[in-house]
Amino acid sequence: MLGDARLNLEREPPQRFDVLAIDAFSSDAIPVHLITSEAVQVYKRHLAPGGVIAFHVTNRFLNLIPVVDALAKANGLSAINIADDNPAQFGSRSDWVLLSENKELLEKPALAEHASEIVPRPDWRLW
Repeated sequence: MLGDARLNLEREPPQRFDVLAIDAFSSDAIPVHLITSEAVQVYKRHLAPGGVIAFHVTNRFLNLIPVVDALAKANGLSAINIADDNPAQFGSRSDWVLLSENKELLEKPALAEHASEIVPRPDWRLW
């Protein structure tokens, strides 16, 4: 499918994805329209029950982790941050924030043991 993925998803019937990965934030120019409350509503519509929205939020200039955490809370979702802080193992560090209505899934040991604390930023506005 060509074009803006969010706009295409808005026009599509629900897809029932188990995982929907949003991976567009590593450059200097952040596509803000992909990380808004409105976007999360579109993503949620396309998830299967208990599905996960996975935001790849690795960025050298912006801390997007509290932004995605606030989006989760505003949209009735749980969130965990999975951070790979061992560049020697994988070549570079990587941060993923996983959102789901299925809190039990995010608390499973296979995920929870790799989760890093999310420090909320209540002084930041929701995007």
